[in-house]
Amino acid sequence: MKVTKKVSSFLLAAILCFATIVGFVNNTAKTDVYASSNSAVKTVGISMPSLQEAHTAAIYNSIRTTLKNYGYRDYVADAQNVALDQVDQIYDFIDKQVDIIVVMPVDENALVGVLREAADAEIAIIVIGKNNGLYPNAVYIDFDYAGFGESNADDFLNNHYDAESGAKVLIVACKNQHGDDYLEAVTNKFQNTSVVCEEIRIENVEYAEDAIENWIESNNGLLPDAIFCCCNTGAQIVEHVLNELGFTFGPGGIPIYGLGVNGDIYDALAEMIFEFAEKILNGEINPTGDISEGTIFVGIGENGED
Repeated sequence: MKVTKKVSSFLLAAILCFATIVGFVNNTAKTDVYASSNSAVKTVGISMPSLQEAHTAAIYNSIRTTLKNYGYRDYVADAQNVALDQVDQIYDFIDKQVDIIVVMPVDENALVGVLREAADAEIAIIVIGKNNGLYPNAVYIDFDYAGFGESNADDFLNNHYDAESGAKVLIVACKNQHGDDYLEAVTNKFQNTSVVCEEIRIENVEYAEDAIENWIESNNGLLPDAIFCCCNTGAQIVEHVLNELGFTFGPGGIPIYGLGVNGDIYDALAEMIFEFAEKILNGEINPTGDISEGTIFVGIGENGED
């Protein structure tokens, strides 16, 4: 186990993984359902679970900036992690007759009724998240969290792992679907190795710092051989705790995956959302049938390149 008080951060890079689009080729038929006048300003309602968390705030900022750059007028709603408030906010988007709704659900089940009404009102719907099959008129776009986890684990095994010495790693993952996907991918990669995985699940960010600090103290103040963070929220919390405890960052330290997350991944997601918004509004695709059965992923290239 390393005693050094130096840690290093790794940038995540992104590419658009078009191969993960399910049925897209078979669903390019023209439709006038979502046809939008080129002379009118297109409007978008963006509903986020919370703008107080680093990860979701970064997603929102990229989406809003990208769509505004392309001439969209935006309405934003911060649900503050209250599902019923998000439902009401989406009803408000329907009343405003927006052209498209972009939503990252607080509670997937809570939105079934309101998103059905949005579709009936001929509003295009893009959901940020893994396809749950609940919204047949939506296009699903998400980060490839499992791909992030696999890439991070591969880097550690290839560049920082000594099989004879073994290793202990800490995985800091949100207690939600993307945290589950990331955690599973990392731990699966470490099966049949001498890597020991310990985990901290973040359900409430208010208590996350204490949980991480307590873990370090319970290990006699020693850091693990690597720390894995599923998203920017967890990464920033880890960074703050380590700074408070006197650890420094620099070359040659232990790898901490997720720190300094490249903003390009958020911009890539936003560009993907814009591209599909345009395809829907211009009648190039109709998000029903096969197109709604998969998730369009933004992920990591094989060499960590954009």
